Amino acid sequence: MFSLLTVGVLLISVIAVLADDPERIAKAKAEGNVVFYTTMGIDTVRPVTLAFEKKFPFLKVEVLRGNSERLFNRVTVEHQTGKVHADVVNLSVMPLVKNRQVLARYPSAEMKAFPAKFRDTDETWTGLVGNYCVIGYNTRLVSASHAPRDWLDLAQPHWKGKMAMDVEDYDWFGAMLEYLGPEKGRRLMEGLSRQEMSWRKGHSLLAQLVSAGEFSASLLYAHRTQLIKDRGAPIEWVKTSKPIVVSSNAVAVLEKAQRPNAARLFVDFLLSETGQKLLYDGGQIPLRSGAIPAASPLAAEQLELHPVSAQVMERFEQHKADFNKIFRVRQ
Repeated sequence: MFSLLTVGVLLISVIAVLADDPERIAKAKAEGNVVFYTTMGIDTVRPVTLAFEKKFPFLKVEVLRGNSERLFNRVTVEHQTGKVHADVVNLSVMPLVKNRQVLARYPSAEMKAFPAKFRDTDETWTGLVGNYCVIGYNTRLVSASHAPRDWLDLAQPHWKGKMAMDVEDYDWFGAMLEYLGPEKGRRLMEGLSRQEMSWRKGHSLLAQLVSAGEFSASLLYAHRTQLIKDRGAPIEWVKTSKPIVVSSNAVAVLEKAQRPNAARLFVDFLLSETGQKLLYDGGQIPLRSGAIPAASPLAAEQLELHPVSAQVMERFEQHKADFNKIFRVRQ
């Protein structure tokens, strides 16, 4: 007798087979390759592209890596000039890219496995991986009884002069205000502004400084914090805070993609269980439901996740100005 788990796996396998439409595969074979613009590191992307090329040996993946601003500008210019090189794009400001009307609608069969909060309602993009912005603290400097459980705990006098933040946490700032609302959000930010915060640039650097004991606590990325904790560093991150802001890195097919069939096959693969596992193994936080083992502290089902919305992205300059004003940060 089959278990429910076995039946589920079989159903997923059947869906995957049906998704590999023979006609699309034949057309993709004629296209020969797919061009992928991404903000992820080459070491992360390479195992995924190799696995895709093994599944579809008649296709090669050409990767161009850059930051979100550079790729956003490049995609926009290519669309405007009609000289589109990319087929698939992956970056953190996808709602803004969508506003430029350069994305194709593609309701991938794999898209439904992702929480609605991490996919476009018009089915143009899906959140591929994300960064959780969390409270991290040094376990040698902070006892279990004094460990924070939520954001407002950091406004207590005990934390004054003991914390650091990234000087450019504008998305976190905007998303927190959106989630908490004007009154509670303002109370939190004003409370933090009185804490004599130290300022640094880079969440990886901040995680190292917290683990070294230079600061008691900071806003950190959960996956990097968990990684150095697993290596023995005296550091922990708070899983009970509401919300945990997520900056999602989404994937989409371009409207004017020169290789649309290969592009759709590649997006399906990135969103599939296999693709998401490879990204997880590469140190990313995949956003597909169940992609992270349930026993992992990073499993989404245990956390109150809140994505950086399109509205927050659109008001970036205002959030930046408000952040610098409240925290008296000089640029």
